[in-house]
Amino acid sequence: MREETDEVVVNYFLLCDQVIVDAQTGKHSIIGIYSGIATNRLPVQINIAVALSGRVQTATQRELSLRISAPDGTQVLATPPLKYDWNIVHTALQSCPYATVQLGIQLRGVNLAMPGVYTAAMYCDGSILAIYPLQVALAPGLAGAPGFSD
Repeated sequence: MREETDEVVVNYFLLCDQVIVDAQTGKHSIIGIYSGIATNRLPVQINIAVALSGRVQTATQRELSLRISAPDGTQVLATPPLKYDWNIVHTALQSCPYATVQLGIQLRGVNLAMPGVYTAAMYCDGSILAIYPLQVALAPGLAGAPGFSD
């Protein structure tokens, strides 16, 4: 059984247009955060990015994966375990009581077939770590509204 110090504390988990990672600092710039998607037609395939930041206090390696489910509960996407260099965490913990795990994932051609609330869920060692709801609307009048993307 894990101790409280093995807990992963989520700083942020969201869907967006793009996550840009600075090659020198590793700093993430998050572009175009989604609150929903308005589209003229369904089904539609979209390109979307996932941004995750979590804080850990130990260098225990964890298995992170992502799943996206449709409003009816069917699985739209499931990733294999996401690659992460846990040596970065180990090194950071040498000088600080916690380390930050950051992931930026670009997903291509995610199929959205029905209107409603989709659920993106990040899993850590098989348990839900964070959830992000995404409203998908078949509403041409909303296309281009703030926070929506087509």
